[in-house]
Amino acid sequence: LGLPSESDWVLYNPYSDKPFLQNFLAYELHEKMGYYAVRRRFVEVFVNTARGRLAYPRDYSGIYLLVEKIKIAKNRVDLKKLGPEDRTEPDVTGGYIIKKDKDSVGDVGFSTTGGAGFGAQALKIHDPKPTEFTNAVRDARFIWIRNYLNQFEKALYAPDWLTATGTNHYSWYIDVGSFVDNHWIVEFSKQIDGYRLSNYMSKDRGGKLKMAPIWDWNLSFGNADYLEGWRTNGWYYSQLDNVTHIWLRRRINGTPRSGGKTGDPDFNQLIIDRWSELRTNVFSAANIVARVDELAAMLDEAAKRDFAKYPRLGTYVWPNPSFYVTPRTYQGIIDTLKTWIQGRYAWIDTQFPRAPAFSLSGGRVPPGFRLGITAPGATIYYTLDGTDPRAPGGTVAPGAKLYAGLVPIEATARVVARAWRTNTWSGPTAATLVVDTPRFLLTELMYHPAGPPAGSTNASADFEFLEFANLGATALALGGYRLTGDVEFTFPNLVLGVGQRVLVVKNRGAFIARYGGDYLIAGEYTGNLSNAGRRLRLEGRLGERILELVWDDRWYPITDGAGFSLVVADESAPLVAWGQPSQWRPSREAGGSPGRSDPAPLPAFPPVVISEVLTHADSTVRDAIELQNLAATAADIGGWFLTDDFTTPKKYRIAPGTTLQPGEFRVFTEADFNTPGNALSPFALNAQGDQVYLFSGDAQTNLTGYVHGFEFGAQRARVTFGRHVTSTGEERFVTQRANTLGGANAGPWIGPVVISEIMYRPPAVFANAAYWNNSEDEYIELFNRSYVPVTLADLNYPTNTWKLDKAGEFTFPTNTTLAPGGYLLLVNFDPIRQPALLAAFVAKYNVPQDAAILGPYRGDLANGGERVALYLPDAPAAAGADAGRVPYVLVEEVHYADNAPWPVAAAGMGFALSRRAADQFGDDPANWEAAAPTPGRGYTPGALPTIEGQPQDQAVSAGGTATFSVTAGGPGPLRYQWQFNGKNLLGATNATLVLTNVQPAQAGSYQGTVLNSAAAVTSRPAWLAVRVDADDDGMDDGWEAVHDLNPNLGSDAAADPDADGQSNLQEYLSGTDPLDPRSQLRLTGIASTGAVEIRFTAISNTTYTVQFTDSLNPPQWKKLRDVSAPTTTATVVVVDPEA
Repeated sequence: LGLPSESDWVLYNPYSDKPFLQNFLAYELHEKMGYYAVRRRFVEVFVNTARGRLAYPRDYSGIYLLVEKIKIAKNRVDLKKLGPEDRTEPDVTGGYIIKKDKDSVGDVGFSTTGGAGFGAQALKIHDPKPTEFTNAVRDARFIWIRNYLNQFEKALYAPDWLTATGTNHYSWYIDVGSFVDNHWIVEFSKQIDGYRLSNYMSKDRGGKLKMAPIWDWNLSFGNADYLEGWRTNGWYYSQLDNVTHIWLRRRINGTPRSGGKTGDPDFNQLIIDRWSELRTNVFSAANIVARVDELAAMLDEAAKRDFAKYPRLGTYVWPNPSFYVTPRTYQGIIDTLKTWIQGRYAWIDTQFPRAPAFSLSGGRVPPGFRLGITAPGATIYYTLDGTDPRAPGGTVAPGAKLYAGLVPIEATARVVARAWRTNTWSGPTAATLVVDTPRFLLTELMYHPAGPPAGSTNASADFEFLEFANLGATALALGGYRLTGDVEFTFPNLVLGVGQRVLVVKNRGAFIARYGGDYLIAGEYTGNLSNAGRRLRLEGRLGERILELVWDDRWYPITDGAGFSLVVADESAPLVAWGQPSQWRPSREAGGSPGRSDPAPLPAFPPVVISEVLTHADSTVRDAIELQNLAATAADIGGWFLTDDFTTPKKYRIAPGTTLQPGEFRVFTEADFNTPGNALSPFALNAQGDQVYLFSGDAQTNLTGYVHGFEFGAQRARVTFGRHVTSTGEERFVTQRANTLGGANAGPWIGPVVISEIMYRPPAVFANAAYWNNSEDEYIELFNRSYVPVTLADLNYPTNTWKLDKAGEFTFPTNTTLAPGGYLLLVNFDPIRQPALLAAFVAKYNVPQDAAILGPYRGDLANGGERVALYLPDAPAAAGADAGRVPYVLVEEVHYADNAPWPVAAAGMGFALSRRAADQFGDDPANWEAAAPTPGRGYTPGALPTIEGQPQDQAVSAGGTATFSVTAGGPGPLRYQWQFNGKNLLGATNATLVLTNVQPAQAGSYQGTVLNSAAAVTSRPAWLAVRVDADDDGMDDGWEAVHDLNPNLGSDAAADPDADGQSNLQEYLSGTDPLDPRSQLRLTGIASTGAVEIRFTAISNTTYTVQFTDSLNPPQWKKLRDVSAPTTTATVVVVDPEA
């Protein structure tokens, strides 16, 4: 079911909830609001009452909702766990889960004091559990949380409760936003148990009290015939007294009665503000109704079974109102629910002034742009500096302006506006209008520093830093600039001069300890830069986006823990380049260059690689590392380093003057790298698994930025690992057929038993109007390609058997033997305990009787691709720290994928991955093809279909129609499957694919796969471009967004932000960068006798076609010449000799 493992669950029976959706929908909405909600799955329950084969309707119990129970746990309510030893602050401050609910046996209950006419609250401690208290009233935890809530009430009910500050104000004790959101999840769904029952609160250590999570929402969305629960109009809280309307009555109304008008104006404004946001997304009636339809379609078939077993449609079930009694079909019930949701939304939406509308929602604008703001029937106040035009308490803020007409925007502004109508403020509308983006940019990123020195108390992450530079023409005041993403930081008031650099560090003390104190450090960020590559966003002081970077540790492995940073390759490049890997390079030196421009990179390093390694020595041989120079010139590797630990590169230094000729091999043994005096830090390779890396270095023993190497697993004695390059150019470090140290590698060892067929994605099952993953028909086929039986165990230790790992985990039973030429199938069910599944599997695939079938393996085979690995046991380690440990040696691994170059027809189209040659390397897509599944029978190639007509590229406007077709022939019958960006389009199984109402998200690559009964062939990719031009300026909105233009501003087509004489529209048509004056297409025609010479600047990595016509009335264009993409920007001359 895809749920985290835990010990306690609830099976909830939604008997009176005829849509079956009240709880599910509420939990989902609250989750979308940003809170933990119990995980949930719809299930149908059968109870085996007769202890025989399950039967419907006898054993059927109906639709249930399987949900998590509320408790403190990592995957539940993630709070610190309290123990009896936590008696003093800060430990005793959390975590707690408190509830307001009906009494039950064993409750640890207490009452607050109340005040100002508001009654006391009868509450219970839900977690810690009652069984964790020996004597609750004397327990420090019980006493602390009761006192905390009494202090909260004292502040809430004090005479000066609106003007108090600090610990005397109620907001000191509670997460105010969570109380606002609790109000809305109760009121929008009109949950009749809301506030007064099943009301849970949580408090973490050092945190504030949150009104969350929610629980038991069956009496919601109109499903109650009391407390006006059926009405779409009216506030539910007005039906309650001040005790049941827990703590909210004071803040909303001020007095114990519901009609009071002396509540907290700022809290009431938060309610309005939150609605103005929720109405557009989470609580959008259109969105919720669409989700109801989706869920109802999924439940429809099961609902028929439930209502047939327990007929209640058309009858009253407490507490159904009449509109849930009348419908006699499930669709009628669903239509009733949707009508109620729409009515509830519509009523709430009339209770508050609508937030103002802007004529432009944000983006880049030219100086002098005039912004329109509308709010019919209301007065509008606005600011340009991002502050709120409403002051605390509800007055007009001092800096707010009264809207009297179009607002001129001369500089970058954060416009915030509110409408004022009938003494009530609307929610805010805000937009950032960017006139000019400052060139304050990230120039260095140390995301995975080298480890700390010996004896240091710092961790590696403490040495992280970010370097920024003012690359513009004027000084910048940085106050209010912000970093978000992996880390959070707000820049202090600091002026940065032109060209000046500033650092933001993880730990100032650690940074100074490593680099010294002579640096401009703006401060310390919170969070950590991810070692695997994540996201960093830089915003200006008004919230405008300056830079957004997603980096990847695979760009340059040397920057991932060896001490090198990522530095910008070209500080003069246009802003759009910052997101490209080519704009970054490793720092020239280990440690990076914080606070200064990084030196120019060294010349390219010779491609010297680790070619072969002996890792399991014995009495006859010692560990060895073989290097090979792949270059066509000699390579000086003197001063380079070998190591068995990527994070400790300098273990063995290769002697100065060591040179490898082109293609030459050089072997280093333990006599070199494991001998004191020869090695800086002697090492041996671990036969159970280790690393081996080569680092470049200079004469001063500094690392210089090149690295090559591998991680490897266990290996048998005297057998080597060697470098192997697949058909796709990827490196693999695999067991070799023979030990050839000092010479060319022998090639990958192919074991006697190989992975021969993989059915990783059987066709999805269509049920309940949805497609479902089909794991029961998965399998992995093994084949004994040898001429002798193979026992899948160590014959000297027969209980140490082979195993499958990674994608599916399975340990083979003892005494499993595979006959010569025999097949063994691993399946995702238990063939002994589930004979019905076994019979269906054998029948489906026509499995021969002599094919062994074992299972279940643990886990599913991933539809998107993963690794399937087969291992054999080596002899247990005899001595040392690993004594007795059984090492497992990789026989082979197949890292399949669901997209090219792997055959796509195996991805859900009914075909399996079939190995072409059992004696060839298995982890290479060239050795696999998609074919009809033949588990246990071997693979025989079939005749391929032929594609006679390829699909063609399309370009359509948003909302239009795109049509792709493939024409095919060959042995039939033929069937079809279309893919979008390499993924199957479910249901797209005709020769023609028609896409209607095309949206931008559908732009991309489309391919048609043609299949017959035995084989498949896939068409070339056809590209769909979707043009969106909201402002009708001739420039695609996506292109405008990428180049920091405004897709809602038509006048920017004529603008020229880089002042190169080419308008934005001309740059769009030319395919050049409108923000880079060096990027332009300008033609110069020079006439000469009998010829015309055309000269233009060709941008790097851009192709051009020059066309000509002899007449413009009408023009008939013909190609003169194609210009291939140059590697660098260069001037191109094209001559038309016949002009």
